Amino acid sequence: MVKKQTGKKKAAAAVPAKSAAKKKTAGGSRKKVKVAPVADTALTLENVRENVRCRVCRVVDGYRAKESNCRFCGAKLFKEDVV
Repeated sequence: MVKKQTGKKKAAAAVPAKSAAKKKTAGGSRKKVKVAPVADTALTLENVRENVRCRVCRVVDGYRAKESNCRFCGAKLFKEDVV
């Protein structure tokens, strides 16, 4: 069972842009440092997989919402068969 993420992201892990953009060097002068962008890892309906049992070959496998056929036998998958 996959828990769906709801609500906003936590802001506690965020670092202020000014402190992340500059770094002190040994001489005391400040040097600009490149900051990597934060990846968006929000769960959407396209990313969530559900375990579905095929009615023909009886194989249980994880499928995304847009997939409608069994990977093994090609039979149509139904929402009622979600395990």
